[in-house]
Amino acid sequence: MDACEAVFSPHNHETLFKRISTSICDSVCGEDLLVAIISEEGGFRAGNEQLYSEVLGDPSVVDSVLARIADGQDPVTFCTDDFGVVASQVRAGQAGPAFAVIGLKGYSFEDMAACSELTETLLNQINTIAGLIAAETSAGGLAAAGVSSFDPDRLICLN
Repeated sequence: MDACEAVFSPHNHETLFKRISTSICDSVCGEDLLVAIISEEGGFRAGNEQLYSEVLGDPSVVDSVLARIADGQDPVTFCTDDFGVVASQVRAGQAGPAFAVIGLKGYSFEDMAACSELTETLLNQINTIAGLIAAETSAGGLAAAGVSSFDPDRLICLN
């Protein structure tokens, strides 16, 4: 296996999606807050899977939102019966397309517009975390292929 295969293989994209979604979604929980990461293939990871099913359980809703993002409307803000939701593409280098979803219970479209700076900050944080995980994974894959000397002791934690 050459260096490119080690870093950019489809299996590595799957592993990277799992690492990103686990890191983000497992750290967020709550009955009134939905944070989810959706893969290009439609797989998802949510901090509260029951809440995800309530808000985004209809595959046509997810397909519609992802299509709007693909058409250049990013982020997409919409409302369901009881949630204000914002969705955006996660940009994690060579990780392949993934999408972040933030839902706030009891928020209307107007409420979501009023707190757009907050949701934009959260989406930027998700992108930062995804980028750091992608970079670490790529560096680790290159090291496994004998291309680089990746030293995990030199990682810096940004708070």
